Amino acid sequence: MPQDITFDLPFPVVLSPDLEGARRRNLEWVERLGLVRPGPSLRWYASWDMPGLAAHGMPYARAAGLDLCADAMAFFFVFDDQFDGPLGRDPARAADVCQKLIDIVHGAPAGPGADPCSRAFADLWTRSCAGAHPGWIARTAHEWEYYLATQAHEAIGRIRGTPGDMETYLQVRRGIAGTALPLSLGERAAGLDIPPSVFHSPQLRLMRDIAVDVTMMCNDVYSLEKEEARGDIDNLVLVIQHAERCTREEAVSTAREEVARRTGRFKELEAHVLSMGRQLHLKKTELNDVRAYVDVMALWMSGYHAWQTQTRRYTAAPGVLPSSGPGYFDAILPS
Repeated sequence: MPQDITFDLPFPVVLSPDLEGARRRNLEWVERLGLVRPGPSLRWYASWDMPGLAAHGMPYARAAGLDLCADAMAFFFVFDDQFDGPLGRDPARAADVCQKLIDIVHGAPAGPGADPCSRAFADLWTRSCAGAHPGWIARTAHEWEYYLATQAHEAIGRIRGTPGDMETYLQVRRGIAGTALPLSLGERAAGLDIPPSVFHSPQLRLMRDIAVDVTMMCNDVYSLEKEEARGDIDNLVLVIQHAERCTREEAVSTAREEVARRTGRFKELEAHVLSMGRQLHLKKTELNDVRAYVDVMALWMSGYHAWQTQTRRYTAAPGVLPSSGPGYFDAILPS
C-alpha cells in the first residue's frame, strides 16, 4: 500500500547532467573497495541507482563532486543493510563496529586488513575533507558521529519490539537516517560558504531540520513494508499507529500531513532568510550563497523523493531478499 502514496512537495526536480559518467565510476568504486561483490549483490545494488539519487538530490554537483556524493550514498545504503541481520539486534556489537568508523572521522587510519566498510569510509572522509573549510569539517564530523552512534540505538529498538514515542523516534531516526549529511555534502558540492551567523540562525536551523525530517518521513512511508518485515520499529507510520491506536491507513494519512505541514513551514521561513541576511550586512556573494543553500535543501527533498519513487530498492526488496534471511547478499563487516 505505501508504494502507491504520493507526496506533493512544492519544490522543483532537477537532474545533474553528469549522471551517466557517475554511474560507471560508482560501480567501479564499490567493486574496487569491496563494498559490493560481483554477482547477485552487484546486480541488486545497481538496481538501486545510487548515482541517480545523487544526481537528483544534488543536481548542481558535477564530475568528481557528483562522484563523491554518489559514493557517499552507496556507503549509506550498503552499510545500513548490514544491520538487517544478526548485527542489527546486537546493540553492543553494533556500537563496537561503528566506533571504528567514528575513530576514522577523528583521525585514525583504517589500517591494514581493514574491512570494506572501513576502507570505503576512510576514502570518503579523505575526499570530503580535501580543501574543505575547517568549520565544515567540524560540523560534518559531528554529523557522521551522530549517524554512526545511533545504529546501536536502532538495535535497541528492534529488541524492544514496540515503537517509542515521537520524541524518541525523532532523536534516533534523525541520526540513523543520516540525512543531515547529504545536505552538508550538497553544500560542499555547490561550493558554498555560509557564514556561521547565518548557518546557525533560527531560520536556517529550522529549515535544515525540516529538510532532514521530510526526507526521512517520506522514506518511512515507502520503506514501511520492507522495514516492518525485518522488525525495524523506528518508522514514522508505526510510531503514529502505536501512539494514536489508529489504522495503518490513518497513520499513513497523518504522516502525509506531517510532511505537508513541514514543507509549508519551509516556504514560510524561506521568505525571511534574505532579509535576515541583509540585517547581518552580508556581502552580495554571501547572500547569493545563502540563497543557493536554500535551493540545496529544497532540491534534496524533491530529488530524494523523485528517486525513492522509482528505485527497485523498495519496490522489489521482498522478492530479492526475503525477510526470513539477512537483508544483504554478502556480509562485509567483521564478525
